[in-house]
Amino acid sequence: MKKTGIVYVLHGRKTGVATSNVETIKELYGNYQQLQRIAFLEGDEHALEDVIQELLAQATMHFVFVPVLLFPATHAREDLPNRVAATLKASTATYEILATLGSTNAISEFIIQQLKKVTLAEKRDVLLIAHGTPHFPEPQQELVAIAKKVSQATGYQVFTGNYLGEPSYQTFAKEHSDVLIVQRVFLSEGFIARKITRWFKAERGEKDLILATLQDSNYLKLAIMERLTAAGFVK
Repeated sequence: MKKTGIVYVLHGRKTGVATSNVETIKELYGNYQQLQRIAFLEGDEHALEDVIQELLAQATMHFVFVPVLLFPATHAREDLPNRVAATLKASTATYEILATLGSTNAISEFIIQQLKKVTLAEKRDVLLIAHGTPHFPEPQQELVAIAKKVSQATGYQVFTGNYLGEPSYQTFAKEHSDVLIVQRVFLSEGFIARKITRWFKAERGEKDLILATLQDSNYLKLAIMERLTAAGFVK
C-alpha cells in the first residue's frame, strides 16, 4: 500500500504567520493514521511546496490535499491544483484534491446552530455574506444552497451577499433598513471579515446582530472530517 500523506491547505497570509484555525486543525491529527501536515497558499512559513517536499522526503507516494477553503474560487480551482501539479511533476507520487468545505453538512449546521442561539423578540431576516468572486458562478450557487437549507431548518428568511461579485452585501443592506442578523461565512475573523463588521457599524450603527465566523469552531473540524470520510478515510 502506498504511503499516504494528508495535507490541510489553508489560505495563509502574505505577511507574518497565519495562526487562525491551526491548532483546531491539528486536533484532527489523532483521528487518522496517515502523515498529516498543514500547508499555506500564501506566506513563507509552511508553504505548500515546502510541505510537499517534506512529505516526499518521508517516502510519501500518495497525497490527499484538503482545501481548508469554503468555496471553489480561484485558490481552489487554479492556484492549488496548478501548484500541486508543478511540484509533483518530477515525482511518481499520485494525488487527489478534495472539494472545498462550504457544501458540507457541517457548514450549514454551524449556521443553523448559530441562529438557534439567537434570542430576539421577533425573527429578523438573515444575511449570509461570503467572500464572493466575479470569476466563477459556483461559489454563489453554493451560498444560495446553504441559505435554502438554513431557511428550511430555522424558519428564517435567509438572503445572500458577497464582499466581491454579485449580489453585493452592501447593496442589499442599503435597501433593507430593518434589523438584520448577519452571518459572515468566513473561516476566520480575518481582515475582510472585520472589514465587513466595520462597514455595518459605520453605515447602520449597532442595530444589526453580527454573528461569529467559523474561526476555531468544532464545525470546521467536522466539515474536514466529512470530506475525509467521503474520500474513504475512517476515524
